[in-house]
Amino acid sequence: MKKCYYCGKKMSSKEHIPPQQLFKGFDVNSITVYSCAEHNNKKSYNDDAIIKSMLMAIENSNNNLTPNIQIAVDNAKEHYKQVKRTVKGEKIYYDYNEKIICLDPSIDLDNWIRALSAAMIYYKIKDFDDKNKYKEYKIFERNSYSVKNKYLKDFLIERAKKIELQKLCEKGEWNNSWIAKSNYPEDLYFFKYKFIDTHIFFKHVFFKSFTYYNLIEISAETK
Repeated sequence: MKKCYYCGKKMSSKEHIPPQQLFKGFDVNSITVYSCAEHNNKKSYNDDAIIKSMLMAIENSNNNLTPNIQIAVDNAKEHYKQVKRTVKGEKIYYDYNEKIICLDPSIDLDNWIRALSAAMIYYKIKDFDDKNKYKEYKIFERNSYSVKNKYLKDFLIERAKKIELQKLCEKGEWNNSWIAKSNYPEDLYFFKYKFIDTHIFFKHVFFKSFTYYNLIEISAETK
């Protein structure tokens, strides 16, 4: 029996990793893994909301965009209305009236990253290992900030903490991903990894702007 990459249940379809929406308009050799219905069909709207929220945030920034990222933004623009109930802009703090893009709390971004890491491991080892603890560790994301920080002082405190935590995450050498043949444009998505004792540590980077760190305890067989 072929098993789902994330829960080990009987597969019902295949899941693209990362989601196809990430590469809309690009010709890539998409990687797929086996998936149950819960971890494929039911999460497609989450994929759409998360990716469009990233592109909306990038569009609102003053950063120079690479040609590929500009294409991704242009391709997504006319479809922003599709996620208007789950993606919105909010003030990051009153003093400067700056805005960030916020996901509705119903969208579990942490679990979305955990599932991506699990899929990458599944693709590598070609099987589901129920000893890997995909769901037990918190995700750290460097580049976005909570809406509750309405004042500049609170924002700067949170920013300083995130910078220090990122320095800790970056200690040691990263290995390049094992998906080079997929020809994913690296300015749209790439990941790196390293082993720390009984754990694998992932760094997922989207659109050169959003960096997510995911620590996972894995079995000796997987390692």
